[in-house]
Amino acid sequence: MIKLGKLRVNNFKSFKDDFTINLGSTELFILDGPNGFGKTTLFDAIELCFTGKIGRVSNTDKKQKNNHLLKYNDKKSASIFLELLEDDNTKVVIYAHIPPSTSKEENKPDKCSVATRLLKSWPSDFEREDEFLILNDDSLERIVDNKELKNTYDIFNYIQQEETCHFLKNTESERHNKISYLFGTNRHNAEKEKLKAIRNKLVNKITSIGVEFNKLDLERINLDLSIQNEIGYKDSDEVVKPSGKLDVINTFQPQNLEQVNIHRGFIEKIYWIANNKHVFSSMEFNHYINFMCDNRKQEIQDVLLVGHFSNYEEIEKISSHVNWLSALSNKLEYYSELKNLKPDASGKINLEILDGFTKAFPILALRYNVILNRFESISKEINGQQKILESLLNHREELKNKFTLLKSPEHNHEEVKCPFCGDFKSSLDVLMLEYDQQSIIFESLKSDSLKLLGEVAEDIFANFIPSCISKIERFEFKYSKYSKLLNSYSEMKISRERWNKMKVLKDWLIENNIDISTVTKKNNDDFIGDNLTIKNNEFIDLIKGYIIGNPVDKDYSDLKNAMKTYSLSMLSGEIINKSNDIVRLEDIKIDSEFVHLLGMKFNSSRLQQISLLLNKLTKNKEHLDNVYKIVNSVFNKYNGCIKEFEKTVAKQISIPFYIYSSKVLQTRPDGNGAYLQSAENIKDNAYLRFVSKINDDHDAWNTMSSGQLSGLVISFMLSMNKVYPTKLSTLLIDDPVQTMDEINLASFVQLLKNEFSGYQIIMSTHEKRNSNFFAYKFQNKTAPRIENMKEIRLGMV
Repeated sequence: MIKLGKLRVNNFKSFKDDFTINLGSTELFILDGPNGFGKTTLFDAIELCFTGKIGRVSNTDKKQKNNHLLKYNDKKSASIFLELLEDDNTKVVIYAHIPPSTSKEENKPDKCSVATRLLKSWPSDFEREDEFLILNDDSLERIVDNKELKNTYDIFNYIQQEETCHFLKNTESERHNKISYLFGTNRHNAEKEKLKAIRNKLVNKITSIGVEFNKLDLERINLDLSIQNEIGYKDSDEVVKPSGKLDVINTFQPQNLEQVNIHRGFIEKIYWIANNKHVFSSMEFNHYINFMCDNRKQEIQDVLLVGHFSNYEEIEKISSHVNWLSALSNKLEYYSELKNLKPDASGKINLEILDGFTKAFPILALRYNVILNRFESISKEINGQQKILESLLNHREELKNKFTLLKSPEHNHEEVKCPFCGDFKSSLDVLMLEYDQQSIIFESLKSDSLKLLGEVAEDIFANFIPSCISKIERFEFKYSKYSKLLNSYSEMKISRERWNKMKVLKDWLIENNIDISTVTKKNNDDFIGDNLTIKNNEFIDLIKGYIIGNPVDKDYSDLKNAMKTYSLSMLSGEIINKSNDIVRLEDIKIDSEFVHLLGMKFNSSRLQQISLLLNKLTKNKEHLDNVYKIVNSVFNKYNGCIKEFEKTVAKQISIPFYIYSSKVLQTRPDGNGAYLQSAENIKDNAYLRFVSKINDDHDAWNTMSSGQLSGLVISFMLSMNKVYPTKLSTLLIDDPVQTMDEINLASFVQLLKNEFSGYQIIMSTHEKRNSNFFAYKFQNKTAPRIENMKEIRLGMV
């Protein structure tokens, strides 16, 4: 915790020479003695060090002063040194200095501020300022842990009874404005007032723009009427207005005559369309057909594929059929591959072929489980040599069969080359005889297991394999006809998005009596396939055959662009706008005359000048309105946050304030403490109110005595220290009991002793009995110290 140590003043107010006093030697330090011997001056010196100014000093007039208020000798410099201790060691030394020469302007009371610096240690020579150890890398606010030290010093650490009670004389709103820094919102309230000032300036500017706009607008109306009179509207006392049917014309404000002429041309085209609705409908119909044939090819193709359906749910059913047909087709293809794996007539079979059949027909394989397992078991028992022998025999047999196929019977007695050894034999019969003799030799090499495997294989080939092939053939006979539907069903499988686009086109074709039944599928089994391009071209030719001849020399694109400009469309032979209002010939005539009038007005230089000014004022007002909304929103949020924070602070200190005030104000008849109130509603002006009763609307200034007000202010300071303590645990109270009676004084002493143990208390009093009473109450703590300023000052003379 931070406490005060030594204090040294020189040439400061009534102190002509050096004066040093050690304030840190005790928990309670009392300055007593009669008025005028420097008690308050020492408090002023401490305040200068912490805040750079003396709060109770103010201008009584606006005149310049020849002498500086805070110096004894105006020609010499004044200095103050204040030591701050932490754990009885020097934490920092505050050095305040007033130069010897000050201007008359600087001598004014409200200018009597001083610059302060922080020193690392207490100087050994106060005259050698160049040897002072300056502390530049820290701030006093951080050291004492109080960012608002200058604003809150005189409520957290220092009370001057007369000044504080004088503050209570202000209105509640003025009181809040003066001490909003007690809540730490002084700077924020100042910023809020700046926002309020900006907001008020914006309101004034917006109002002045409105006045100027109304003045110019009235002149514009009068000029409009005069121009109308010149071109034949003499009986009209109102400005000609558009029909309200053409959207753009309602807000048309041309920037040049070219824009007026463009809209004249557009309105002429709309007028022609209104007189030739049937012709325009035919042109629109032809345009849509051409556009559709060129840009809706996917939709046209989808009409061919699924145009015979009435809803998308039917396509979803087709999709499920496609899945089934696809699975069926895969199965048929798999069965076909199995048939290709069927062993030849020699009855040779292997595990690979057998595995394919058993997986395809597991139930059937279960019936032949014994023989199948036996075949697998024997196959695993055969060693590598026997497997090679079996393979050799199979390949010899296969080679023999293929070789005999190449030889016709009439060549059996001719010389032939052996396909096994390459030697020439006298005839095919001789070759076959030798082959059989060699086969006997090879057969004799077979093991019993290999011979048994051949017997089992012959059994499988004679029974299990034919049963599988029979099942495959029955399945193919039953389902192969359905596989042909896969392609036709697959080409009808489209997404819902494609269906929705196709449906729009289909409905338009039907609405316009274009027969599509001749090109769409007759049923789901129809398959278009490779004929899709041909049928698609036939369909396009069919659609284009409905094009209506165009007898007029008009460009549809120009007419359509005019319709699009004003958001118009043709529906059931009528021109309608985007609000579905019918646009009649009379409406178009009104807008044509209005555009013509705009062209006349555009030639009026004053009217154009007014229009430009009105546009500029409108843009300025829109900009200012947006800025005002932003500023007003920021102000309201800022003000609301301040009010909420102050209300929170008031609630946090209200309980300790009530307790402390009830202890200090012991002589109140009801025995209760005082209450603290602040603005509850964001719309209310900020205020700070001390009241005697919880539901009282009257401020304590009007209900309490001066002694009670003194106790109230002391209670408020003690409450702030209890709720929001800082590292600076020093309470400075300048003559706190001059208006307090004995009972309240005793309560105040007890409160300081018991509730603020560990704090450094420095107070002044001009009554000896009060200083003795305080010392007596604190005698069981650190020995209190009493310094009589009269004796000290007279001893210095």
